[in-house]
Amino acid sequence: MEAIFPLLFLGYLTYSEDIAYCLIAMSAQVVFSFFIEKKQIWKVAIMVFLTQGIVVPIAHMSYDMIYSIHNYTNLGFWNVVTSADFKFEIFYTLILLGIIIMIGFFTYRSIEGKLNCKKWIALLIGYSINILIMLFMIFRFGIIIDGF
Repeated sequence: MEAIFPLLFLGYLTYSEDIAYCLIAMSAQVVFSFFIEKKQIWKVAIMVFLTQGIVVPIAHMSYDMIYSIHNYTNLGFWNVVTSADFKFEIFYTLILLGIIIMIGFFTYRSIEGKLNCKKWIALLIGYSINILIMLFMIFRFGIIIDGF
């Protein structure tokens, strides 16, 4: 737990510094959710706005993993994949994805305890679109590289 809180703090700090670039990815996620859901889009917009600080570290660690595989394959693919840094990034990416999945689960669980799967799946696909757009901006324009 001691490594999660600094990661989230730095994610929200980077999000607040580069909010203009994050708004591009957030608006794409909200538009995607609008086409699927059509109702209560304000709920999705607020949740996206509040959880973007979790998405920024996921995108940054995904960038680091892709970058290390691409640039350090001369050391050997398995040496890169089995390195301690790579394992760290995979582990914390999975933890942060789990946090997003739990937030979506508790948000779209109805009062009766039933889960609205259509909205939950739309939310998860929206987050994956958000992460892909963030990765594209990092690779193409070098945005948010200095965040961590």
